[in-house]
Amino acid sequence: MPKINPINVWISGKGGRDNHFHHMYETHVLADGTFQTLIPAEQVEWIERLDRTGVQLTKNKSDKPVLKAKNLDDISRIVHEYGRSTLEVETTIEQLIFYKVKLDIAYCTNPHLPGEVFPNGGIATQATGGDQDYQWHGSSKAGTMSSNGHSVGVSAVVVDKIIHRMSGGRSHVEHAKTKFPYKSTTFGASLNEFNAGVFPSGDYWSPTDPNVPRHPPGKSYMGEYLISDTLQFVPYTEEAAEFFYGMMMNLATLAERLRLFFGDGGDAFLENLNNGNAQLLLGKQKKD
Repeated sequence: MPKINPINVWISGKGGRDNHFHHMYETHVLADGTFQTLIPAEQVEWIERLDRTGVQLTKNKSDKPVLKAKNLDDISRIVHEYGRSTLEVETTIEQLIFYKVKLDIAYCTNPHLPGEVFPNGGIATQATGGDQDYQWHGSSKAGTMSSNGHSVGVSAVVVDKIIHRMSGGRSHVEHAKTKFPYKSTTFGASLNEFNAGVFPSGDYWSPTDPNVPRHPPGKSYMGEYLISDTLQFVPYTEEAAEFFYGMMMNLATLAERLRLFFGDGGDAFLENLNNGNAQLLLGKQKKD
């Protein structure tokens, strides 16, 4: 029973390079000129559902499943159709706001004085007469010296999360910055006008579950959850977009005030300080 070149089936589907089908089907020519192609046992149930006109699904002398036909093209049509059927993709799109919080700062709070902040644990302890029930917040630099300075910030962007669900439980996720209608008055559109600088990578999600981040936030100093410099997400709503847009506009406004206040050096800073402009920078009324 002469063997001929196998039927090579290679088909790419939607959802990225991970979604493809490839199989080399061993094929022989029988004595009567009939073509016989071996197929894996796990494919039999699927192939039984296909239109097999001109093709017989049976078993060979070794009791292995085969496709038999007078015309090799008929067998090729069947196995190619099977390959395409395994690449059917269900695509869904959901809108998320990805954001990053920058907390390069360290400060303390005390539960007995809610709303107040302290530069360190010693001051927080003194403020409550020796009660050491204080907690560090901010970055993991708590209790250590740093030359990076103190800074806080927020960046956010509205993103389309495109999930391609494939056969066998596989999935592939793509991200695209949400495109709002021209001249949209939504806060989502306003937020996406920023060059936010945050965007999820292609491998942001777990390879086994497209709804679970690959690297969820861990814990930092004193057991507090570390959110600084960790990309996170929330479902898109106008309320959430308004919050992030307002926060980023406030930070941009503060940055501009700082730029004007400090000027080109110490002389400009002292001049503004002596003129009482520091009160305006801190959001307070300038004293007469």
